[in-house]
Amino acid sequence: AILVVVAVARGDVGPWRRGARAAWLAVPFIPLGLLAGLGYAAWTLDGALPAGLFVVAASAMVAIAGTAAFWRGEVVQALLVSVAAALVLAAGVFGLVQPRLASLKMSPRLAAAVDRAGCPDPAIVTLGYREPSLVFLVGTELDMVTEPVDAAAFLMRGGCRVALVAERFEAGFRAALGGTGLAAEPAARVAGFNVNGGRRQSVGVWVARP
Repeated sequence: AILVVVAVARGDVGPWRRGARAAWLAVPFIPLGLLAGLGYAAWTLDGALPAGLFVVAASAMVAIAGTAAFWRGEVVQALLVSVAAALVLAAGVFGLVQPRLASLKMSPRLAAAVDRAGCPDPAIVTLGYREPSLVFLVGTELDMVTEPVDAAAFLMRGGCRVALVAERFEAGFRAALGGTGLAAEPAARVAGFNVNGGRRQSVGVWVARP
């Protein structure tokens, strides 16, 4: 930030520099890109558009005004307007839109589903769903396996146990359960987008009670 101020004060920043006008286009494209990306994610994953997107759109309009000021040679004004756009953008994205995208919050929803399962202090295993935040939400004793037979064996060890099984592993998991007598359907299901893995997922919550 200090270097930017020094460069502006010395007159080294402005639309007269080669490529400066094109580079400044990144200022409005950042909020416009977030507006398009978050809007698409909200509509396709949650089926609704959060009202906070209007704040993101407003930040894009402010950023466009900053770019126009830069192109006119009003460098200081352009910087101040762009800082204001960044503040509005942060408030819109992190304060209003992101908290309401339920599909991006699979770990908290899975933790809540485990709590609702009525299994006090359960042992938990996850198969096919790996998200670092899950460990902090359900406990560091979380077991992670890679094979359906291992998840089925975990449930059958006795006591109050919960298996979180990604849908792509469910056929093998059901087969591994075989004639154990455990319910053939999950107690709950959580669907969304796993940011860590970059894919849509549906995870079943399977419960074994003593």
